This record gives sequence, C-alpha cells and structure tokens, in this order.
Amino acid sequence: VVPERVVAGQLMVARYGDSQQCRRPSLLVDGRSFGSWSTDTGHHAFVPVALGSAGRKLTAIWRCAGRQAVRASTTVVAGDYRESVLSVDPRFSKRPPKRNRAEQRRISAALGRSEKTRLWKQAFVAPTSTSTVTSEYGVKRTFNNVIKSRHRGLDLDGAVGDSVLATNDGVVRLAARDYYYVGSAVVIDHGLGLFSLYFHLSSVDVEVGEWMRRGQKIGKVGKSGRVTGPHLHFAIKLAGQYIDPVGLLAYRP
Repeated sequence: VVPERVVAGQLMVARYGDSQQCRRPSLLVDGRSFGSWSTDTGHHAFVPVALGSAGRKLTAIWRCAGRQAVRASTTVVAGDYRESVLSVDPRFSKRPPKRNRAEQRRISAALGRSEKTRLWKQAFVAPTSTSTVTSEYGVKRTFNNVIKSRHRGLDLDGAVGDSVLATNDGVVRLAARDYYYVGSAVVIDHGLGLFSLYFHLSSVDVEVGEWMRRGQKIGKVGKSGRVTGPHLHFAIKLAGQYIDPVGLLAYRP
C-alpha cells in the first residue's frame, strides 16, 4: 500500500489493490484526504512527504464504500541533501521592494486554486531538453553568508532562449512578467492539488486560464529575477508541499 520507508521531501505513491475490488476508494494520510485514480495495477494516489518531517510516522488508510479497507504506516527518514554557498548580487540581499508583497500574494493565489479532478493521463516529461542539473532539490543554501534557505526545486542548465515545456496537461494559473524574486514565471495546475512551477524565464508565451498540453512550449529559459546566471528553476508543489521533481518525472501511470 505504501513503502516501508519514505524520504523527507520526496513523492510517495500510495497504491490500493485491484481496481475491480473497489471502484472509488478514498485515501486518508494522517487524517488528510488525497485524490486517487484507477490504473492497470489498481488505484494510485500522490502524497507529499514534507522536507522537514524526518523521524515522523505517516499512517495511510484506504477506505472503500465508507469503511476502512487497508491501513498501513510508513517511517519518514532524512534525505542526504548537500549544502552550497552562493554569492548573489548585493541588491538582492537588501529588503525587497514593496511590489514583492503583491507578487507573493499573486503566487499564493495561483497555488491556492486547483481543479478537483486529475487533468493529466500520461507520464510527466522534463521541461527542457537538457538533463544537466546544476542544483538539486533539498540543497541547504547560504547566500552571501547571510540568507539561508532550502532549495525546493531543480535548477536545470540552459542558455537564454532555450525552450521550456509544460511537464504535463493542465491549466495556467500564473503567467508572471519580471517578478522580483522569480522573474518571469509560469505556474500550471494539474489537478488534485498538484502544480508545476517554472521560474526565471526570458519570455512567457502563455496566459492565465490557458489549457496546456504535455510538452507544449510555455516560454524560454532566462536569467530574470534573483539568479546567478541563466537556468530554469523547475519546482513541483503537491497539497501545499514542495517535493523533489525527480520522483514525479520517474512515475509511470
């Protein structure tokens, strides 16, 4: 039903038996509901494992026709995330301009609205043609010896102007131009609380509300916003938690 151990910050795929045994099962993890879908090997559901949850136990309950069908627990272990020290233009170490508050509200609003059904069917694809990762998910970052954070996405190498593609079908929730931190950016809703985010673009070729197809061009790699050079910051947010995109890209429905 669930793995015996899961790594903090990663995607957990919960599975439930044969689709014929229960046509519409529901999944609860620590009391929170997650949407599921039918596959050839039974029902699947995505569950985010929070980056700071190492040491916890997660309890998953599949319910069928309102009754508990399967109950299982999994232990969260710490990930082996490295540390990196970066130098950034000093202007980004100062207090951000007032416009940043409004920009952050728009991003939060975009991530607060998700379709209640799954919008995708096929496997997720990489958003750029390069597979070179310049910074992995989970890296502990120190900026100019002052600002500390955790990297909550993948930085993919690229040249300004390289195409950026939608990782899967979905609806555009944000098409930002020149925001202070993320630069020009796109957020796509894939349904059931799953979003993909694309930051630091040099151009945005989509608009809010537009339906995107898997592999469709959404913009171009750039170096807008708070960056040290041209690249794509690709992130996945699921049920309010940023998770490692590598696990989602490896999933085969």
